[in-house]
Amino acid sequence: MQTRGQISYERARRIAEDSALEELRPFIRETQISVIRDYYIEDEYCWFFFRNPLIEGPPERVLRWDRAYAVSKKGELRMIPDYSKDSARLTEYLHIMSNYFKEHGI
Repeated sequence: MQTRGQISYERARRIAEDSALEELRPFIRETQISVIRDYYIEDEYCWFFFRNPLIEGPPERVLRWDRAYAVSKKGELRMIPDYSKDSARLTEYLHIMSNYFKEHGI
């Protein structure tokens, strides 16, 4: 259920996709693929979206392309480490970011 001042999942995904496209454009080889995976996770105050694993860049620029996108329920974006291969760490970080957005009112 969406509450007043809260954005929809679809809007959050567009925010993540726009940011991912801007950051990942230099590394995209296939123009017809989505920059964001269909997989996402959600907590009370945010969603996490993840880069399409087919998009990779050189190891020396890993901090630019190997990340995930946290979007608050109010539309704030933060680029975050991608812990999608470590479910325990991912769940922990989801709660941390959700609380961050809550505490900052964003």
